[in-house]
Amino acid sequence: QVQRNKASSERNINDLFRNEIVLELDEPDDPSAIRYQDLTTPKLSKVIRYLLTFVITIGLVALGAYLVYIVRQHNSLNAGILTSVLNFIIPQIVKLLLLVEKHSTEGERQRSLYLKITVFRWFLTVILTKFLSEFRFTLSSEDLALLPAVRGIFVSEIFLVPVLRIVDFGGLLSKHYFGPRARTPDQMYLCFKGTPYNLAERYTDMTKIVFLSYYYCALYPMGLFLGGVALIGRYYSDKFLLLRTWRDAPASGTKLATFSARYFLILAMIIAGFSSAYNYAYFRYDHICDSPQQDAPTYTNLDVRLSNGDTEVINVTSSLFVRVCNEETCCQHQDFFNRAGLVVPWGVISPSSHNEAEFHWLSEPVSKYTFAYVTTTFIILITFLVYQSGRQVKSYCQSFYRGVYESSGKSQNIDFTNVEGIDAYVPQIALGRFPFPLLFCKIDDIDDKLIGWTTFGTPYSDYNLIHDIQEINDSSDDTPVFSNGPLFSFITQWHRDFNAENKLE
Repeated sequence: QVQRNKASSERNINDLFRNEIVLELDEPDDPSAIRYQDLTTPKLSKVIRYLLTFVITIGLVALGAYLVYIVRQHNSLNAGILTSVLNFIIPQIVKLLLLVEKHSTEGERQRSLYLKITVFRWFLTVILTKFLSEFRFTLSSEDLALLPAVRGIFVSEIFLVPVLRIVDFGGLLSKHYFGPRARTPDQMYLCFKGTPYNLAERYTDMTKIVFLSYYYCALYPMGLFLGGVALIGRYYSDKFLLLRTWRDAPASGTKLATFSARYFLILAMIIAGFSSAYNYAYFRYDHICDSPQQDAPTYTNLDVRLSNGDTEVINVTSSLFVRVCNEETCCQHQDFFNRAGLVVPWGVISPSSHNEAEFHWLSEPVSKYTFAYVTTTFIILITFLVYQSGRQVKSYCQSFYRGVYESSGKSQNIDFTNVEGIDAYVPQIALGRFPFPLLFCKIDDIDDKLIGWTTFGTPYSDYNLIHDIQEINDSSDDTPVFSNGPLFSFITQWHRDFNAENKLE
């Protein structure tokens, strides 16, 4: 019941419960997405488990960063390939961590997986790549520079990752080695069920490529094209795997897609705006600062060796006085935030942390344009955060006074039983070592088609735990192990004929 709600005279009385109460409605998850074994887990236990796995995920991020750092000391291209390989392997470990967590629905589990993998992939693929690059090698083509590392990531994302997915070593081993050697039909069926996949992992893979393309678009515009090629390759490879290799996944609905598009894709574009502003602000990456000093020295009779090996004597005169700095004393000092490739509005116009305000690296027009750029991005970020948090607060407050659920579509006057392909909420649990889910309720009073799966001729009783309890009690010599009370749920179906009711009307 909606708290503090009063049925107004304008509300249709047929929409009220007992003609006076407004009920709080929410669209339920699909029956296949309910995790019945976790429904009774206390909320505190869920939170503790979630925090534990998140801390372990941060540890995996640190481990991956260390490995990339070691390889990056020798070759940036190989570091980019290693990054893509880690993006392929580490999510498999994160999936194992989710065995510790408890979630009531598959949608909650997918969102938890999505958040953890996104943190890992965004940091390792995008942020760390910039963080490990030396400032003066940003535009260089040397092996240890930034752009070769970014190029290596794109190349591996276009070619290496899709090939690894399509080959599907685990699925090939299961079908062509373990399948022919299976001793029972159930074992063979398990070998040919297909490779499991997670929708959250596929969404993070897409947002990672989008984030990478946007983040470096100012320095590497070719990345937008390469990112598009990578996404097209993902579309066709995933389509092939979905139709030929992967097994069916629980119907988790559109919540994950909405969650990804509403928060992370928009956030990726906003962060990319800060990165682009940073690249415009520090472009040239040369640690050369302008100085207001007017007495620029003149150099004469300098011996200069040309690229062809010849030596030439030149004279150098200039009206501009500059200072070549180092990383410790430059007004382009790089703090942690800058090393990640980001800049804030007050970082563009403020002097260095060394209080050497007489030196600056931005001309006045460029400083104004860069400041306007990063300020606009900062305003967009604040607007985005206020809007998203405001939506949640508004919806929460309105739920105390009126219903916030909005239905989609209209009633077709078709009774539940006659809807093709619809399942009922039948308590069951799916375990990997069994070919079919295990039921733990009495199903004598419902149609078999409401269970949601078929056993291809094997009776459902072979996969119903209530019969195991009876066998355990019968085999007990003394007092039954389990009492005669209702240990399991029961489910009943009531039929309603809408066609007959419509004829009467």
